[in-house]
Amino acid sequence: MNVQEIRELVLSGALLSAQQIDAQIEHWAAGGGPAGDGENFLNTLVEQKFITRFQAAAVRACVQGPYRLGAYLVGDKVAAGRLGTIYRAVQVDFNQPVCLKIFPASVGDDRERATRLARETRVALQVDHPHVVRTFQVGSVGKLIFLAIEDLQGETLDARLKRERKLAAPDACRLIHGAALGLAHLHDLDVIHRNLEPANVWVTREGWAKLMEFSAARDALAHLDVEAEGQDISLLSPDLLGSYDYMAPEQAAGAQLADARSDIYSLGCIFFHCLTGETPFPDVNPVRKMMRHAREPVRSICQLDPQIPETVAAIVETMLAKEPGSRYQSARDVAAALEKILELEEQAAVTTTDINPEFLKWAKAGVLPDEIHVVEAQHEFVDFLGWVAEHGEEEDDDEDDTEDFE
Repeated sequence: MNVQEIRELVLSGALLSAQQIDAQIEHWAAGGGPAGDGENFLNTLVEQKFITRFQAAAVRACVQGPYRLGAYLVGDKVAAGRLGTIYRAVQVDFNQPVCLKIFPASVGDDRERATRLARETRVALQVDHPHVVRTFQVGSVGKLIFLAIEDLQGETLDARLKRERKLAAPDACRLIHGAALGLAHLHDLDVIHRNLEPANVWVTREGWAKLMEFSAARDALAHLDVEAEGQDISLLSPDLLGSYDYMAPEQAAGAQLADARSDIYSLGCIFFHCLTGETPFPDVNPVRKMMRHAREPVRSICQLDPQIPETVAAIVETMLAKEPGSRYQSARDVAAALEKILELEEQAAVTTTDINPEFLKWAKAGVLPDEIHVVEAQHEFVDFLGWVAEHGEEEDDDEDDTEDFE
């Protein structure tokens, strides 16, 4: 691939203007760059941040553009989840940075995954809280369904724990405090998360927690997902139940038994992990792991780390009580307990990315909570849509884009 071929693909992808790409070609030639070396020219565009690695991959694959989903110019991959892949994007008309959670086109062919998608979109449009990832729009282009969500700057708690192993007690308390406030908001809406784990807690650059991922949630309309024979099809796969490392004993016995106190237990497991660097009951055998959750006393975190304050340890212990009635009875109770030990300056309001009010009006225009905003796929989008669908389902073998956004 030569430089001129790169130029045409960059223009068709609407990544740069003709003036911008021609200026870069002129600079490349002036520095002795050969016209036939499109690969290194493309790498230079990435290194100088004119285009992203994800966009370069589309160019390298000779995908015709524009590289958009409807009004959104797709930027870079952020993270891959169980159900969909998150990309950075910009709503072009309003220059509004967002993230797009794009679901594979194959979702519609699988009854169970389609049910999970329906729940995620239904719940996502209900919630509006600083400690829950905000959703602006649910849309579809061609066979792809997407959520337009707030621009995620930071990393998942899972990524942070993999890098740092554990957190200082004040940092852990602040994160769990924010997560508890977000959880209380969900519970106010009769939403039980049922899949709380570090991978589903986003940590902003400022260190604030935001809950995400609602495909396993149970909400007030969950009865719509129950088949005629009374079986909830969204509970058939084990991975829908949540991670065994963070699952309440009663939820393991039956996901339909999970309530707000089950989410509190899961949050307590995350708290334990943040403070100690270990899950409460590490075990390679999932059945034995769940038996330990149900029967074995949780290890004392003060014994694992004597520097952890006893007041913090007591909160964790209450959250991890075996019997739901012995735990905190609401997520607000957890937040209130943590507020007693947090420094006042740690309770400052969580900051959020500025959102263009005109973008918000556009995103919600004519969209009801139980509807999907359909964006017609123009002909020139088709190649890119197909490539995104395939790319999102592939293993991410590139350098790690999803762990650190500092």
